[in-house]
Amino acid sequence: MPKYVISLDVGGTFLKSAIIGSDGSILDGSIQKVPINSRGSSEEIIGTFTSTLRESMEVAESKGIKIMGIGIDTPGPFDYARGISLMGRGLGQDKFSSIYGINLRDEFRKHLGLSKDFPIIFEPDSWAFLRGEAWVGAAKGYRRIIGITLGTGLGSAFMVDDEIV
Repeated sequence: MPKYVISLDVGGTFLKSAIIGSDGSILDGSIQKVPINSRGSSEEIIGTFTSTLRESMEVAESKGIKIMGIGIDTPGPFDYARGISLMGRGLGQDKFSSIYGINLRDEFRKHLGLSKDFPIIFEPDSWAFLRGEAWVGAAKGYRRIIGITLGTGLGSAFMVDDEIV
């Protein structure tokens, strides 16, 4: 039986999430697409994040699935190692400005009642896209891969031998 994680994609207008198995499968009934007001208050934004994650945890629980961690991809600027948003200050952007400087990892653990050692990983959205394509998508089996993301923003990533460079 595969192990499962919650995957959360943060966009400028929507959050998208699914429960992903270690075999690359998507758990039936786990896909969500939730509107987010990226210009809302910190309480509103964190509330949307946590309610989306909570819904995924409830789906897993209803199916007897244990969630091993949460992976969150988000545009930058962002301190991915520490889980702190740096969006909304400078660069002429105002999206997610109300969560600037907030440790989202700590907020999610607090609001979801998770232990401080429960894995919550953040990475650039372009990296997550490329990892997915290399793992189970159109780029599977290739040694050198470039990925370009285009949505509310623009991003890119490059991978050599399964490592982002």
